[in-house]
Amino acid sequence: RLGAAGSFAVSADFFHGAPVAGAAGEWTLTRVPFWSWRPEDPLADEEEGGNYEYGGRQVERGEGVLDEAGRLTVTVGLNPEEGGSWWAARDFKFRLTARVTDLSGREQAGTGGLLATQGDWYLRLAKERAVVTAGEAFSLGVAALGYDGAAVETAVEWRLERDSGALGLLAAGPLAGTLTLPKGGAELPLKLAAPGGWRVRLRGRDAAGRLVEATEWLWAAGPGEAASAGEGRLVLLTDRREYKPGDTARVVAAGPAGAPVRLTVEGRTVHKTWLVGGPQAGGVLSVPIPEDWAPSVRLTATAFSGGRLPRAARS
Repeated sequence: RLGAAGSFAVSADFFHGAPVAGAAGEWTLTRVPFWSWRPEDPLADEEEGGNYEYGGRQVERGEGVLDEAGRLTVTVGLNPEEGGSWWAARDFKFRLTARVTDLSGREQAGTGGLLATQGDWYLRLAKERAVVTAGEAFSLGVAALGYDGAAVETAVEWRLERDSGALGLLAAGPLAGTLTLPKGGAELPLKLAAPGGWRVRLRGRDAAGRLVEATEWLWAAGPGEAASAGEGRLVLLTDRREYKPGDTARVVAAGPAGAPVRLTVEGRTVHKTWLVGGPQAGGVLSVPIPEDWAPSVRLTATAFSGGRLPRAARS
């Protein structure tokens, strides 16, 4: 659990089986927000898989000496992130990287990790689409699940706010409320009053009274707003997972502020490629879907920022 102590066992053996006794060990502990994308989530980046690590930071380091059995036990605090970061209220992965140097100076490294959770269950959020129009009604699917996959009945509080952290205003309905979650989950109806970035925060408590929180990022399309991603990051959103010929996809491609983004549509051949920059960067793009793009295409985005080329893709 977050806030508890966790132990890592570091062991080293020679290839012939003898322990590396008396070796010097150094270790670093990294805390990483745990992101778990679902395939049906419109925000899921296909190049990042089912879960990925982003935003980690080193929180502790130390050293020790391996015992006669070639073992070293490292006990650390599994503390959550402090401060008001929007991702502070979530589960975290803790990764220990150890380096062992034997008496002859030879060095080997290894890594191990564990998941520290807020409570006995987590909140699973699923959007109908990642991009909506300001003032348009839509819903957010919410379900509580145990880490064994079993559904949980509970009630959660929710609050909608602008991405800046200031309270926003709904076009209609309450700003916050309570949502009862049966075992099959429930739909939370929402409407974003103004274009730009929004967040919906949900929180509940498990049977032991531990607070469980989750946050979902939303984007409302409209005039005068543009998205930007953090340094070295690229966000690629489409309003739906599937389209038919004649449809128009709404796409948000946002790199670091001011960075141009190259978009490419590929199928049996390269159908289209264009550069998005200036006033268009981070805004909502309309991309018509012609018949010759069937049965499927892949949309790839590459940002050009500070010598880096962050990429994202959707199919």
